[in-house]
Amino acid sequence: GALAHPSARTQVKRRKVPEMPAEQEGALDVVGLQTEFSIGRDVFRAVGGVDLRLGKEECLGLVGESGSGKSVTALSIASLVPSPPGAIVGGRVM
Repeated sequence: GALAHPSARTQVKRRKVPEMPAEQEGALDVVGLQTEFSIGRDVFRAVGGVDLRLGKEECLGLVGESGSGKSVTALSIASLVPSPPGAIVGGRVM
């Protein structure tokens, strides 16, 4: 299936995201990150509206239950979501 043989390229659907003032930017800024997976005619939201700001010399750990979206969040930030079936459908990573 599509999950077993993902494409090497992540599909990113463009949507307008509010601008962030330059003086508020960190080393990593994620605003409104949303990732979905399509299986047949069904669409499943794996990541919904993640916002985070990581400053210089800061470290972040994602903790949660199995299946809560930790890996998909990390893959989305790195633009490594398997496409198809996955697609980053909203947000911005800087």
